[in-house]
Amino acid sequence: GCIRDYREWLKEQGVDTTGMYPMGRAESVMSQLAYRVKYRRSWTDKGLRAFFKAMIARMDGIRLFGHRLGEESSHPAEETASTKQTIVNKAKQRIRRLLPEVTRNNVPYLQQSSGTPIYHVLSELKGW
Repeated sequence: GCIRDYREWLKEQGVDTTGMYPMGRAESVMSQLAYRVKYRRSWTDKGLRAFFKAMIARMDGIRLFGHRLGEESSHPAEETASTKQTIVNKAKQRIRRLLPEVTRNNVPYLQQSSGTPIYHVLSELKGW
């Protein structure tokens, strides 16, 4: 047929094709990426720039965040522990900032008159 596997042509040109997807699968992966980027998520300009920067750095082997993307760290246990702690600390800060907004008006009893006993009990439990 007129359509053949592009990897065969690349091999004839002397290109190593190990790890390359066959044509149908490559198209499928690209269509999934396009679908996710175009239709399932609304990316901000800042987020899209960060994504492109990371992808280009990965392809070019540029150091980003202190090490090459895709490269294993020389001290994985130390970095993992500090990274986990950093993630936990950032999550705690984010929760402290967002908690009042998320929990606002979620306890219907607190919407009642302030003279009811249940209102006083729940008010005393605030911050416990």
